[in-house]
Amino acid sequence: MLAEGLDLKGLSLCLFPLIFSYNRSKRIMFESEEALAKCFGYSREYVNAILKKLIKQKLIVRLSRHDGLQTYDYCVDVSTVIRMLGPPECNDPELLKDFYRSIPKPALQWCEKILHEGVRKVNTPCEKSSQPDVRKSNMPCEEILHNNDKDNNIDNKRDNVLSALSNKEFIEILYPIFFFKNNCDPIPEIEKFLDYYRGKEWKLSGGKVMSEIEDLIRPAESWQVKEIKETGYRSSFMRGWKEVYKIAPEQLKKEILRIRPSSQNDSSASILCSKELADWLDSESQTVGIIFRGSANPNYKFDWKRR
Repeated sequence: MLAEGLDLKGLSLCLFPLIFSYNRSKRIMFESEEALAKCFGYSREYVNAILKKLIKQKLIVRLSRHDGLQTYDYCVDVSTVIRMLGPPECNDPELLKDFYRSIPKPALQWCEKILHEGVRKVNTPCEKSSQPDVRKSNMPCEEILHNNDKDNNIDNKRDNVLSALSNKEFIEILYPIFFFKNNCDPIPEIEKFLDYYRGKEWKLSGGKVMSEIEDLIRPAESWQVKEIKETGYRSSFMRGWKEVYKIAPEQLKKEILRIRPSSQNDSSASILCSKELADWLDSESQTVGIIFRGSANPNYKFDWKRR
């Protein structure tokens, strides 16, 4: 519920609770971006972009950088959390109560103290400095982005999460959408989609600039495939298979997209799949059967074989 109240999604939904879990135990999270990237399976650049996004939203504060290391201390900005969860900003004041129940009062006071001392410690050298080029130096004030004008500039391209993604990461995000279009070779079509919007500098027809992963979803779903490909899957099957994908465990979703057609017509389908997926389909055969009979036709028959 806390994530819902703060509108956290994707990697933000992983990083913020991780930092929060440290702080509620009166500890500071001390992890490098490389370690976080390895932990969650993303690139270091993407982790960096999401951390900057959380800092820009003032949900977390980057307190300091450790000498000789690309490693920082992070703390949740509890004042922002309270403001976002409490009325009138939030329609459900119970979320604020949940937050207070989830973090002990001593830990809450500790966070406030750390933030006060951390921000003061980081900002003081800049405030006292008489050097005209202090903003360009490598002084501690550059290490906290809480009040960094450049990072708060919404037109700054560094704030665009999409610009930090590699082609491999784009394909991983968009592949399920293009797979279920069922009339294209997914990867080449994804590349056409990306080339088109990169050429438009990520601008939609109304002028809005896409900057978050979530912004890609609707344009990708409405993308029109001009060069139709034969995929080997009937539309009657793909309608049902898409519903199966939605209910499949997260660890099996990639396997859902790696199936091979064995035989298909409008009233039946047979596929080849991995042992792990076949085992799960066996355990959920009744549910899968209901899905296909409802999405295709009442007499639809579907079976699977292990590759």
